[in-house]
Amino acid sequence: DLRHHIVLLNQVKQTGDFSQIDKLIESYPAPVLHDQPLTYCLNDTANAVLVYFSDIALSYGIDMTVKLNLPENCFIDKPDLAVMFGNILENAVEACKMVDKDRFITVTGEYTQETAKPAKFSLIVQNNYKIEPHTSEDGVFLSSKHKGNGIGISSVNHIVERYGGNC
Repeated sequence: DLRHHIVLLNQVKQTGDFSQIDKLIESYPAPVLHDQPLTYCLNDTANAVLVYFSDIALSYGIDMTVKLNLPENCFIDKPDLAVMFGNILENAVEACKMVDKDRFITVTGEYTQETAKPAKFSLIVQNNYKIEPHTSEDGVFLSSKHKGNGIGISSVNHIVERYGGNC
């Protein structure tokens, strides 16, 4: 749908018929036109994932708050950032969807770079939930979507360990 809207916007630009813009705006459903920030941090990868999940959270009535200091150029590779933020936020949304009221997700992150020391990044994601997460005997989180171990948090854990951190 977005591609089609962009085609229409290009046509408006070329013809100068700006009356079509009002029709385009009116065609968007109300949840799309929310006043969520489009920029949560300077890192475009993390920001894209945050914007994506904030839209999903909004559609489920989940209040998502983000306070994230993460620059564009950081020591974490973009694919790793996408996997980390994506898995964590997907789990948070899935847990919140089961809560009856006052659903929330809070994302807090801080990136620090001191002179002559390696950069550090800490991330805390808090959310409410109705069903307590379960782990297997070896401490791996069990999936809520299928039988057996979940792979999302394990994937996040492997990425964090690869950068010398802990999860």
